[in-house]
Amino acid sequence: MPDSTKPLVSIIVPTYNEEADIGRTMDALAAQTYRPLEVIVVDASSDRTPEIVQSYAECIPNLRLIRQRPKPGVSVARNDGLREAKGEIVVILNADVYPNPDFIERIVPYYERGADYLSVESEVTNTDHLFPRYIQAHHAYDQAHNPDEAAWTEGFSVRRDAALAVGGFPEHFGRNTAGEDGVFTEGLERLGYRAARDNSIVVPHIAPAAFREYWRQRLGRGRGGAYRLYVHEKRPMRWAAIVRSVLGTWFLAAILVPALLHAWRLAPYSPRGRRDWLPLTWARLVEMVATGAGYWDGCREIARLGLHRS
Repeated sequence: MPDSTKPLVSIIVPTYNEEADIGRTMDALAAQTYRPLEVIVVDASSDRTPEIVQSYAECIPNLRLIRQRPKPGVSVARNDGLREAKGEIVVILNADVYPNPDFIERIVPYYERGADYLSVESEVTNTDHLFPRYIQAHHAYDQAHNPDEAAWTEGFSVRRDAALAVGGFPEHFGRNTAGEDGVFTEGLERLGYRAARDNSIVVPHIAPAAFREYWRQRLGRGRGGAYRLYVHEKRPMRWAAIVRSVLGTWFLAAILVPALLHAWRLAPYSPRGRRDWLPLTWARLVEMVATGAGYWDGCREIARLGLHRS
């Protein structure tokens, strides 16, 4: 029987065509030892994702599936989940994440001690592939040199009332655009909500391994940069500066040296060490080209939709 003295925790998982990964995530949620717990999957898929989710109805208490069509974007999906959630504490997960069984047990004490949101550590596990290895090495490097820089992580949790107080996730970010999570956590910080972090809580996740998936992810980050500057921060768009920025990024990729130096710094954080120098350079080059292309694409979309400051 659930302990009525414990806070209800709501886990929100936006999904879009996740049939390859969602089973692993649902297995991990079914194995959570904490109660009371509810799981809300907000789905806009055209594949078997909803059927896979529904197959867990008997082993996950309080499982709810919210169907959306067409794909509304991750911010809208998360906000719909926030509005449906009944828990005092909300955990935002992606469909490629599989937390350990004691994950919820370990985060709740922070809220009992007064935290309003909690960041934990995350770890890419499919590092037998190059692009996930690059992402994990980059993360490990950032953690070693700027451990307090990023507030958002896989397995991020927050008090529901705090999340609603900042207006939820920014829906003015375009679809297939990254960066909304950073804006969300900045809003929490700006309103004075109390942050906590525990790097001993590690959330495993899968990163894009195929070239097309990795390219799309990095393209989304470039688009996110444009949306942050010209929609969220409302800076005026100066096309000469935008063109210089994009061409400058591609020029740096073309001359190779910055990518080589960047990969050299990351190589010690790869399980393959310096042997991974040139493969990591390739991953960095793809990232630079994709980010520049995404930034340009985002700027064009913002201008076409009239979302920028005139």
